[in-house]
Amino acid sequence: MKKTIQIDGRDVKFSNNASLFNIYKNQFGKDILSVIMPLFSEFLTNSDALFSTVINDGAKAIKPSEIALALEGVFSLEMVDFLQFAWAMAKCADRDTLDYDEWLESFEDFPIYDVYEELLPMLFRSVISKKKLGKLKAKLKKLKST
Repeated sequence: MKKTIQIDGRDVKFSNNASLFNIYKNQFGKDILSVIMPLFSEFLTNSDALFSTVINDGAKAIKPSEIALALEGVFSLEMVDFLQFAWAMAKCADRDTLDYDEWLESFEDFPIYDVYEELLPMLFRSVISKKKLGKLKAKLKKLKST
């Protein structure tokens, strides 16, 4: 899946093909799943709006307040983690993307929540299919209710 998002007045391409996982690990020294799984679990169990957006390929807009609410219970995720996801997805789309720090410095404005609501469905969809996502959500809700 590919997406172009306008950030700071320019078009930035993002992708989530299979090389995303290697790009992330090679740059940041950790597996992307160890970072996104706590986030994934929190969103699936506590935010129906975010879950709907993920399984519907971003068809429903998410308000920044909904993202903030869903993030409240995710203590393992830092802002830098999201910036790293975004950079890795940009590098995945365009191998000529600047190095991480240079890429971040190239933006005067980086509306993190606006970008996040666009990239979150892509990130989750790179990990699990729609069908399995639905089954996982049902299991997580069942566990939470017991």
